[in-house]
Amino acid sequence: MVCFRMIMGTLLCVGLLLNASSCTDSPLGGDIQPRNLQVGGTVVLSDSFRAEGVYVWLQDLNLSTRTDEKGHFVITLPPPAAQGQPEGLTGVFNLYYYLANYSLGLTKLTVRNGEFVYGVGDIDKNGELAMPKKLEKILDINTVVTPPFISTDFAGPIQVDIHLQTPPDDSSTVVFPTSMPLSPFGTILLRKRDTGQLFPFSIEKGDPRKNSFLVGQAGRVLNMPISTVQGVLPPGEYEVIPHMLIDHEPLPAGLLDSLGAIREPAEDYLNYPVRRTGGEFEVRQN
Repeated sequence: MVCFRMIMGTLLCVGLLLNASSCTDSPLGGDIQPRNLQVGGTVVLSDSFRAEGVYVWLQDLNLSTRTDEKGHFVITLPPPAAQGQPEGLTGVFNLYYYLANYSLGLTKLTVRNGEFVYGVGDIDKNGELAMPKKLEKILDINTVVTPPFISTDFAGPIQVDIHLQTPPDDSSTVVFPTSMPLSPFGTILLRKRDTGQLFPFSIEKGDPRKNSFLVGQAGRVLNMPISTVQGVLPPGEYEVIPHMLIDHEPLPAGLLDSLGAIREPAEDYLNYPVRRTGGEFEVRQN
């Protein structure tokens, strides 16, 4: 009986030691990753648009992701050992939700020893936003192209009208960052839908001294003609994209730079999160 108790006591001690070890060590050696390295949530928009493609950015750590077709996102911290501090970061960090023609959203995230702290502020005990983050529309952008389709031998101009309007008692400024000698009135990008290839065209009229426009509730229409696309565009469907930035409220340092070279009329500008309507254009084989 004594031997049996000794054996059981020994097995119990060994079991406790193994259980304690399993909390910090993996079977292959090294520490198991902490549990709270992710937070997630849902973003909704104030209008009928789906909240897909909203840019979610964790300042200071420069971590980012985009919302999916349901407006959901997950942002993930690197392991504490990769955060630049021996025991991981500790502090309160800003998580921003950015869609250029909507209000800027913000959530404060608490991090301790390299892990998110759940159940604090807007984050519930499961690491999710307790309530969806709602972004209010600040600027409506609708692009009208005339004619909406052409043949490959069409030699005439293409009229591009950008219809802009803000909600009541609000205003925004649109900026054309490529108002430079080679393109004094700005640039229009045509993106081929099936390949993603970009074709930049200089706007053919305007005032080279003015590259920004204030927009209010009364609305504004910017006429941005392209002289011709003959011999340049292969047949297919295109999206017509005005190369412009929206200035509505102060943005946190580093946010726009984290999107790439968006001030240039090239691929990086497609990283700029903005919601537009219209802009359909088609080139048909003659």
